Amino acid sequence: MPKRIFIDTSAFLALEDESDEHHEEAIRFRDQEILRDHYECSTTSYILDETLTLIRIRLSIQASIEFSKKIRRSQIVKILSVSKSEYVHSVNNVYRPNHVGKLT
Repeated sequence: MPKRIFIDTSAFLALEDESDEHHEEAIRFRDQEILRDHYECSTTSYILDETLTLIRIRLSIQASIEFSKKIRRSQIVKILSVSKSEYVHSVNNVYRPNHVGKLT
């Protein structure tokens, strides 16, 4: 079974922003683990939206456009769409009163 990894905004930012404190580590992990071991990578459309916005704010609109192009033609990263019912279900379950303050 192939290794799988879910990529969040912080990982994308670390890869794209050379001034990010985790940039070198992210590059190394991508090159020495993800690419070498042929990981199945996934993210969501929500994370992609957040990432594009943060790249635009921290770097530039052009950097955001280039990242968007790169990620959409990627053969490595699969972008998952979250349906409205999945979103509502997760919000209703994660933000129940007995879970507040227990998020990691």
